[in-house]
Amino acid sequence: MLAEIQAKMAGPEAANITEQVYWDTSKADFRVETEYTQGVAGFRRGETALEYVAFDMDNRYYTAILNSMTKDTIEESDRMLLSVASYAHNTDREVSGDYGEIISNGKGPVLVEPVTGTVTLKLDRDVEVYALTSSGERKEKLTTSEDENGYTSFMLTSAQQTLNYEICSVGYSGGKASFVIENTKRTQSGAEFEIRNSGDASGSTIVVAVAYSGDAQVGMKLQNVSLAAGESVDLAAEFEKTGYTKIRLFSIQDFFTMRIGAQEVEI
Repeated sequence: MLAEIQAKMAGPEAANITEQVYWDTSKADFRVETEYTQGVAGFRRGETALEYVAFDMDNRYYTAILNSMTKDTIEESDRMLLSVASYAHNTDREVSGDYGEIISNGKGPVLVEPVTGTVTLKLDRDVEVYALTSSGERKEKLTTSEDENGYTSFMLTSAQQTLNYEICSVGYSGGKASFVIENTKRTQSGAEFEIRNSGDASGSTIVVAVAYSGDAQVGMKLQNVSLAAGESVDLAAEFEKTGYTKIRLFSIQDFFTMRIGAQEVEI
């Protein structure tokens, strides 16, 4: 596949590998335009305009990716994530003069060049923008403005100290998830219980934590995971750890059953 890509990149229209991906290695320019993802990476000057977003950054080199965080396309999505990045390296890292060799890995903390400039969302609706913490929590609401086309623009600054921004339609509060434990019972080998989503959020994230005593290994098996209405799948994966086990699950639509192979468990 790499050979095919390189062959396509040898001609005058090299960079347009597909209708969705543009990659010009001679100019270190990468772009992706799909209904769910829009982004750029590499060296650039001035504004780069994609179908649904435009980036006009101060950095000579940066990556900026806009993703829909729902099942809807960017054009219709009520919640999106903008991630930006530029140069980053450890404190006291040392490299050779041509940057071809790392002489010393250095130490923490990681030093990050902030990506600054203007982002314009070419969407026909009002949105709110929030700078996020490293764990994804909102920490600051950004000021937005409307340009001559009615599109929403906002500034990325070094004072925001973040690599990620949440973009939501005005008034969007998200689905309401409420997870409850049901049908708990002891089994010969441990315990079994069901966790059910009684709310209306289909893209929720839940964390299941199981603590137990003793030195025995515990095996955790997920079964009957509902991926969508009327659709389910059995997962054969086992998770084993002594003393404490935690599993993170994404996009649980309806319910799942968990079986735990340990005699002494606290649910």
